[in-house]
Amino acid sequence: MPRIREGAADEIHPDATVSKVLVQAALVPAVLALIVAAVLAIEVHSLVTLSRWVQHTDDVIATAREVQSMLIDRESTLRGYVIARSPEYLELYQAANSALPGRWEALQRLVSDNPSQMKRVAGMRQLAIEWEAYARAAIAANPRDAVALVGQGQGRRLMQELRNQLESFVRVEEGLRDERARKEQRGALRAVSLSSALLVAVAVLMAFSARRQIREVAGRFGAALRSAQEMEKLREEFITIAAHELRTPLTALLLQLQRLRRDLDRGTAVDSSALIDTPLRQARRLSSLIESLLDAQAVASGGQVELRLSRTDLATIAQASLARVRDGLVRLGCEVELRLDAGVDGDWDAKRMEHVVATLIANACKYGEGKPVQVSARREGEMRVLSVSDEGIGIPEDLQERIFGRFGRAAPSRSYGGFGLSLFVARRLAEAHGGTLTVVSEHGKGATFTLRLPRVAAPSEPIALRAG
Repeated sequence: MPRIREGAADEIHPDATVSKVLVQAALVPAVLALIVAAVLAIEVHSLVTLSRWVQHTDDVIATAREVQSMLIDRESTLRGYVIARSPEYLELYQAANSALPGRWEALQRLVSDNPSQMKRVAGMRQLAIEWEAYARAAIAANPRDAVALVGQGQGRRLMQELRNQLESFVRVEEGLRDERARKEQRGALRAVSLSSALLVAVAVLMAFSARRQIREVAGRFGAALRSAQEMEKLREEFITIAAHELRTPLTALLLQLQRLRRDLDRGTAVDSSALIDTPLRQARRLSSLIESLLDAQAVASGGQVELRLSRTDLATIAQASLARVRDGLVRLGCEVELRLDAGVDGDWDAKRMEHVVATLIANACKYGEGKPVQVSARREGEMRVLSVSDEGIGIPEDLQERIFGRFGRAAPSRSYGGFGLSLFVARRLAEAHGGTLTVVSEHGKGATFTLRLPRVAAPSEPIALRAG
């Protein structure tokens, strides 16, 4: 059996709001910090790469200087051997000569990424080979011929050309190193500047984010406070209205009973029929008021209202509802016109639906200013629809949702009476059946309340009823 219970879907939860803001306050800086870290990582990687290239160029220059030093040592020891013919000079020459190929290979590997420098190394090695041929001839010649060969200056010219090319090679590498060093410096400056700018941006964004979040929290708390103040105002108004509404039938009962006591004390004949009608009418009114209070309390404060489903139809419900409020309609002089299609049937809680429809008819007559009220029932596909229309004072657009809330009204309570709970209960009962209750109205031009119900009441879950 379906049940309805209170929920809090539209309530404001300050604790949840504060938690959300705290999460955002922690998450935003973390995300921004990750962005800063990623940018800095890219810049640092670039700096490391540039630094490695600078070190690579230094290695090339150092290797070239080693080759140059070995060439000079080899030339000096050859000259010493030619002049002195000492085996010691020859050993030194041979040691330098045997070490040179490895240095040439190392230099070529270091500049393998630079075709122009590779070409220079190849040219220098060719000059070195030519000088070695000259040196072998000088070593193999007799002392006189060796001195004459050296005196011709061939070896000196080859060595000078080799030195010139080595210096040119080194200058190119130094230029590369200086350019890479400048790039490294610019990269470091860019990294510092960018990180500083990002940190400033993070600080500014955090400040704006915090300001926005504080405003949001303040706004939510302000809304909660205003809502609480409004509910307190409505509560006080309700107490006043309830006291007045309950006092009216009780006062009538009291007066009638006092009259009965006087008549009995005096021995006066009593018209029992007339005497009973007024207390009975007031007792029914009092019972109706109490029933409204109990229903409102049940659907709004966690109580459960059972729906007893049975096969019925809207025509039967409309006629039964009209009978429930007929006495009040007679006093108001309100005529009700029924336009009920046949076969508008469904499985609903007949008693609850009678309560809903009776509420709509009573309100239409109350606010209809004595003009006729139309009640119609029809099918719309799988939905069953009942409408109650009046030609009364109407409802301003900004109040059309408020009237479905607890204590909601579109007119002053003193003018029309009631607790302001009937439409609140009616909509919740409609929703409990899986249906809806809506209003279309224009101020001063009447109103039409429309109840839409599925053929079989089938709420998917126990309905969470919210205070309006």
